[in-house]
Amino acid sequence: DLYVVAGRGNKEKVKRLIQQGVDVNCAGFNGDTPLHCAATRGHVGVAELLLNARARVNSRNQFKESPLHCAATGGHVGVAELLLKAGAQVDSRDQDENTPLHCAALEGHLGFAELLLKAGAQVDSRMRLFDTPLHKAASRGHVGVAELLLKAGAQADSRDDVRVDAYYR
Repeated sequence: DLYVVAGRGNKEKVKRLIQQGVDVNCAGFNGDTPLHCAATRGHVGVAELLLNARARVNSRNQFKESPLHCAATGGHVGVAELLLKAGAQVDSRDQDENTPLHCAALEGHLGFAELLLKAGAQVDSRMRLFDTPLHKAASRGHVGVAELLLKAGAQADSRDDVRVDAYYR
């Protein structure tokens, strides 16, 4: 299957399958497309092949995650640059209303967070439980990301669903 080969980063096999006419937007059991798989593993070359073959940059899996969410969780800046250039929605939301910036902040991916902010990501977007990216960074002790978000205008006194300031996380 194309999504398995894409996840393994095998450019030659991906290229061959595309040339054979395999649907670049086919999905696996959880709705991941080959582009989700390439983004999750940071396979820039495979992602580029898929995008050039008209893979849907804003496709969603069963959790409503876009390929940009997957790249953000893994901190794969190179893939994110391709996705954003191809029109990825910088503030797309998953089933819990997390944006890619929430994902990058939670995992402490400073360079990824910088890229998203430069691309226009909303610094204080809230997910379902009212957490902002700053709450996510603070909850895991990612000081560098928290400082970046504060410099970008994040509200230090924003409260989550249990009324806890990001400062106290």
